[in-house]
Amino acid sequence: MADEEKDAILCELFTCLSMLGDLRKQYDQLVSEGYIQLSKARYNLGVSAVGSLQYPNNMAPVVGLDVSDDGQLHIAPMTEDCENNDELDVRKRRGSSKKEKTENRLGKADPLCWFSGLPPQSLRMSQQHFKKSIEIAVELANTQAKIIELQRKLSNKEIEVIASMSEQ
Repeated sequence: MADEEKDAILCELFTCLSMLGDLRKQYDQLVSEGYIQLSKARYNLGVSAVGSLQYPNNMAPVVGLDVSDDGQLHIAPMTEDCENNDELDVRKRRGSSKKEKTENRLGKADPLCWFSGLPPQSLRMSQQHFKKSIEIAVELANTQAKIIELQRKLSNKEIEVIASMSEQ
């Protein structure tokens, strides 16, 4: 019985290791292609048109990570509740200006609009590659967590076998 359980755990472990290798290849390809497309966009728009000077001061994340009860990571869109914690904000005595309202709107807009009113296709492709790489990174983390869990199960089974052999 113990050998069958160990075999099942080993088969699942090797399947996860194979999947981990495939996910790493996909991740590497997506990030590489994202950077290539980003460099094409910089070439088309000019070096100074795509860079850190175009980021707004109040950048806000578009997505975040959510951890489920079983420890799995999931991509979750950021909501205003997550971005703005009203308890920590300092109350302003004067109304906010039009400039501040515009900056708040820009921080939540599509990041492509920070660089150009009509971004080139290469910049759009770069964004798509990086978005997909985030999804793959989450899958990688979940697969690595599963591998660690399987390794613990396997070592516990081996300890049980050694303990049962020493009792005999």
